[in-house]
Amino acid sequence: MGMKVALALCGGGSLGAYELGVWQYLREHDFEFDIVTGTSIGAINGAMIVTEQYEVAKEMWEKISVSDVMRHGIDFDRNFLSKIELKSDSQWSRFVKSYFKNKGADTTPLLEMLNEKIAPLQVNKADKKFGIVICRYPSFKEEDILVNSLKDEEVVDYIMASASCWPVFPVYHMKGEDYVDGGWKNNLPIDFALRLGADKVIAVLLNSLPKAQRRYLFNLPNVTLIQPSLPQGSFLAFTHNAIESNIKMGYLDAAKTFGTMKGNRSTIEATPKFTSFVERYYKGYVENDPADFLKVEKDQKKNILLTIEDRKERSFILELEEVMDIYGVSFREPYEIGQLMNIISDKIEKESESKKQKTFKALIEEVDAPKTSYYKGLWYFAKLFKKQ
Repeated sequence: MGMKVALALCGGGSLGAYELGVWQYLREHDFEFDIVTGTSIGAINGAMIVTEQYEVAKEMWEKISVSDVMRHGIDFDRNFLSKIELKSDSQWSRFVKSYFKNKGADTTPLLEMLNEKIAPLQVNKADKKFGIVICRYPSFKEEDILVNSLKDEEVVDYIMASASCWPVFPVYHMKGEDYVDGGWKNNLPIDFALRLGADKVIAVLLNSLPKAQRRYLFNLPNVTLIQPSLPQGSFLAFTHNAIESNIKMGYLDAAKTFGTMKGNRSTIEATPKFTSFVERYYKGYVENDPADFLKVEKDQKKNILLTIEDRKERSFILELEEVMDIYGVSFREPYEIGQLMNIISDKIEKESESKKQKTFKALIEEVDAPKTSYYKGLWYFAKLFKKQ
């Protein structure tokens, strides 16, 4: 028997579009899973993943709007306050009236969408194990459900229970019992995947509430964590731009996790040219200040000592991203390293306006390395832009 691989999916409302982007990358690179676990939107996405219905998921996310999730719904995004109107026939007033009538947003449209998209997939008959998390109400006791053991008519109800993000959504009534979103107890069910027999887990984290509770599992040697490199926005914003941005970020973050792209906040193609720039930066730094560059460092996220190769790349990327910040270069686009350095060069050539821009421009021509560690790393990076 081979190693069993699981995919664990986080809850997080509209932020779950990120999981579609991750799935797109994993499909393109021939990842296969024996087990899928998910909470809330992770349960909805998981139903389509376990039945390999990528096109169904893609269509759902590309067309979704807040009206597909809740009746009289409002996108709770950064423009939320501008949508508040007290007129009796306004969208806001209709939403508020509906909310108090139903003790939560009217999620009839979400249930209808699940019946349309999920029910025909016969998720319980999938050849992969599929587990979801729900919580009893009001005890908030976690229940881990193996969907493969459910009857056809029960599947949508249990997935809807897992996605009932109370108190925004109402308590979900099922079989004479009350349930709320599984995220209240286990928003990223890595442990459930392990109990279902996984030897290795790829876990997808979202910047959502409630936060994933069992974070100690992230550090297990058989867990690979994919997480957002940039802010995701509100978990109740279903605007096209927000959805599209999260799909794209999920794809790029998966690529960085598995090494086909490089970067922390940035995304850069992992090419020989990228390695060449790293080596040029490293050579200039280590030849002039080897003691500073080669000092032992610890990766605080993984609590391991960094190798020299890790240190080279990490240091280069940190300085690169600092300069991207200084010159306002977008972190949401992927770049080829030569292209990115040219973008920065063009911005350097233009008249500098901010104090940081003027400082960096001055570092390019500065002969001696600064003594402070912050400016020292930046000075060695600046030398990559010095005209010979």
